[in-house]
Amino acid sequence: MSEKLTQQDRNEILSILTELIKIPSVNTGKDADIPEARIADFITEYLQNIGIKCQTIVTDTGRPNIIGRWPDDTNEKPTLTLNAHIDTVNIDGMVIEPFSADVKDGRIYGRGACDTKASLAIFLWLMKHIPDYKDIIYKRIEFLATCDEENFCGGSRYLVENGYKADEMIIGEPTNCRVGVAHRGLMNINLIAKGTCAHASVPNQGENAIYKITEAITLISKKWIPQLEADKHNLLGRATSAVTIIKGGHRINIIPDRCEATMDTRILPNQSPDELIDYLQKVVGDLCEVQCVAQYPALETDANLPFVRRLLQASKQFTGSDKPVGLPYLTDASQFARTGAKCVVFGPGGIEQAHSANEYLEIDQLYQSAEILLNFILGLRQ
Repeated sequence: MSEKLTQQDRNEILSILTELIKIPSVNTGKDADIPEARIADFITEYLQNIGIKCQTIVTDTGRPNIIGRWPDDTNEKPTLTLNAHIDTVNIDGMVIEPFSADVKDGRIYGRGACDTKASLAIFLWLMKHIPDYKDIIYKRIEFLATCDEENFCGGSRYLVENGYKADEMIIGEPTNCRVGVAHRGLMNINLIAKGTCAHASVPNQGENAIYKITEAITLISKKWIPQLEADKHNLLGRATSAVTIIKGGHRINIIPDRCEATMDTRILPNQSPDELIDYLQKVVGDLCEVQCVAQYPALETDANLPFVRRLLQASKQFTGSDKPVGLPYLTDASQFARTGAKCVVFGPGGIEQAHSANEYLEIDQLYQSAEILLNFILGLRQ
């Protein structure tokens, strides 16, 4: 028997989401900026008002992560963590009012509507109502709001590097209410070519770094990328890599002595970043230096774990499918899984709406996601 939302429940969840959208939390990527300050205050006040004690863990750049737990006691219980990030991408180019939270034709519009303030709203609502079922829920339920996710998981990375651990985690991201058990990892790769300056009227007296980079990119496209894409994952498909930035040259009449290119590379769970970098350097040889400036692990969680199966079964009640899915994008799960936490990614909305010029959420998915999660949690019986 499924537990259904009442109209009061629906109104409450939509009201929370509306308030969250109206609070700007745009991540500029600058350390001096703390865009999550106001939304962190809102979340903290909300949790305190429903009797949930909060802990704020501030990163070394001054940005807040917020943790609330129920029950707040010393009993050792396995913990289920509900996590979503509180920052959003920028609003440049948006064709709607980004913070109005307008509702029209069954949708709610605004920056963060699906990425990921909808998940935040549902998790906050759940934290209010979970104590109503204290006699049947045997796990500790933890709410975790992370900062700086849009800047390559800065908040979750800080937590993990400073000892944070969890048992099981649901990472709130737009999955169209499907259960994501895998996503690709990310490698940010720099290529640096060095040459020799000369006057552009006598180019043979110099060594053109731009030519070296373009030759290296040609080799990469013909040799390295096909090797990278040779493996195929049953949920994620193939790895990808693309050159996304090239910078070089001083002025029009000088042969450039330096050129840099940046590559965005999305890898599969079984691919080794170190081995990929070693092979990449062999492919380009002396044309340029290869630097992996950042890497974020891929996610792969066993879909047969009991808590994953319960979530899949709850999802099937409302979506008709209990098949897990793979996701093309990076999430905070890549950091938390490093600690041994068992992570899945789940939430309302589609990734095609995230970061878009008219970001919106289908309100029916908001309620569907809440019903799935409520029924999943009510299944956490002793």
